Amino acid sequence: MFDPFRNDDIKIDFPVPQRLKALMEEVEGLYQGEDEVRYEAWIGQLGTMSKSYYLANVLTEEQLNKILDRYGAW
Repeated sequence: MFDPFRNDDIKIDFPVPQRLKALMEEVEGLYQGEDEVRYEAWIGQLGTMSKSYYLANVLTEEQLNKILDRYGAW
């Protein structure tokens, strides 16, 4: 049974770097396609990439937390 965590109440309503946006779109596609194994693998990548952009001062802490909380990529 495919039952991943995703909080649809949290909207990513701010600009994100193109590579991060592409990864988020990939994750959304895997969620819609119910591809659990790839979804879980890409969630880890999403968390890592988001944190890297935060450390590089591209994302604020609030933006980082929104991304992590939406996808459960803690």
